[in-house]
Amino acid sequence: VISEVFDVQNTRWTHWTPEDNPILSEQRKQEIYDVLSKNPYLLERDWYGKRVMPQGVIYSMFDMNKNVEHAVLGERFEMFFTADGGQSDATSCSCIIVTRFQGKFRLMRVANYCHSGAETGQVKAMSVYAKEIKVFIEWCVKRFEMRYTEVFVDPACRSLREELHLLGINTTGADNNAHDVKGSSKGIEVGIERLQNSIANEQFYIVECD
Repeated sequence: VISEVFDVQNTRWTHWTPEDNPILSEQRKQEIYDVLSKNPYLLERDWYGKRVMPQGVIYSMFDMNKNVEHAVLGERFEMFFTADGGQSDATSCSCIIVTRFQGKFRLMRVANYCHSGAETGQVKAMSVYAKEIKVFIEWCVKRFEMRYTEVFVDPACRSLREELHLLGINTTGADNNAHDVKGSSKGIEVGIERLQNSIANEQFYIVECD
């Protein structure tokens, strides 16, 4: 049917939207819209067919009222860390606790270490970052009274991983979505969509603690 539409109308579309699809019923279009409307980025791209750059879209979705809590919600299941390193770019390490609250698994980012050489004018060696991250991890273990399961590090930051190994901290290369494909999305865009969906579905929170 779709090929016949192209042949009859001699149409060349650079963007495809639900309105362009003759197979979709009005009910199905409404269902699609209801899902996409939770995410401004996906709404612009998949409903209106606009070219939308993914950079910064996570921050534009984040609501300081809805997505911030002052305590860890629900039953705790797991604690893990994610880290990325750079000397001019920021080096960061996040502590995340997986909980189950009101029938949903949720990611609660309870603490974060971050230092930017570019912003502070102070460039640190990767060995120094590793030592500071080790102190941060130990603080989180004591503060939240949980053992951690993994320390995920961006696979591109091999130096940080090796420095952490020297300090006795085992790490795992983070899945940076480089080879993931989901519909028309590829690579990092897939990861961005997944975090956007987590925010829209109230499954990702930042927890303010001391």
